[in-house]
Amino acid sequence: MKWSERTNTIGLEGVSHLLALIYMTEAVDKPLGALIVGPPGTGKSMILTKLKYEKAIIVNDITGRGLEDLLRDMGRQISGFVVIPDLLKVIARRQSADSFFFLMNILLEEGLTKIQRYDIKIEFPEPLRFGMITAITTEQFRHRRRSFEGSGFLSRNLLISYSYSRQVQEKIQRRMIRGEMPREYLIVAPESRIPDMTPEVEEAIERLAKLLASARGDGFVFRATNQIKSLIIAQGLLDRVEKLTVEQAFEVACVIPFLLGDRYRAEGLGAANDEDYFTMRHLYLREPLPKEFQHIDIERQAERLKKVGVLVETLNGGYKIGGGT
Repeated sequence: MKWSERTNTIGLEGVSHLLALIYMTEAVDKPLGALIVGPPGTGKSMILTKLKYEKAIIVNDITGRGLEDLLRDMGRQISGFVVIPDLLKVIARRQSADSFFFLMNILLEEGLTKIQRYDIKIEFPEPLRFGMITAITTEQFRHRRRSFEGSGFLSRNLLISYSYSRQVQEKIQRRMIRGEMPREYLIVAPESRIPDMTPEVEEAIERLAKLLASARGDGFVFRATNQIKSLIIAQGLLDRVEKLTVEQAFEVACVIPFLLGDRYRAEGLGAANDEDYFTMRHLYLREPLPKEFQHIDIERQAERLKKVGVLVETLNGGYKIGGGT
């Protein structure tokens, strides 16, 4: 079943697919984390509340008792995700911002078994393994980007950005008028074993990692490699396969545009959207366009994807995963 059929999140199908993969990385060494960036009122908080993960801890306050309660919840659960639907509410005040960076350093540090601050001291029975997923407006992100980079948050986590085309905005408005809202969807924690790797998938990981590292401009190709590998394994867990194939790599390639925000802006293309996502699925996976996206001009959209490097045409007229030579 496709994500568009599970969640009914028109305009956010690609982002919801990517979030599902991030949640599934709990089974892969250390969970990934993500910061979703977009203009106000574009569904950032909504997607984090509608797309639920059974081992997620939703957080709206991390000051004083709120932070202590969160840390104790993490200690009882040991692994999972901390989800902050609206980061600005959490970091608007200086004390809240200090608590956020304190929490963030806890999540980024591996193997943590004890937390101690002037007001809090908690020991855990096992090392914590948590990822964080949160969202912030584009303007606030630009204002605070330097502090995020300085703390290591952006290099260790995935930066997700997206936009809506005019056609999709009109479709969303009509759905709102009819009262058709996105459905809640529960993602169950993975239970199957990690799928086996194959040479063709290893090659795809290398290409996508180069693309991601280049787009971010941070040169951390090893970190990007681990992130792409985790996403592809997560897709295998989502598909419940025993051995990874190029199909799982193609599935992940379809959501990569949402991680290339700086590359899109450098090319004057705004941000990735669901037209990019479904064009990739059409060209890579040979899927027909969904009813809501029959307006897509495949050739025009393909040219847009080539500019950001995620789509590479082969000599025989097909397409291969971008990012390498």
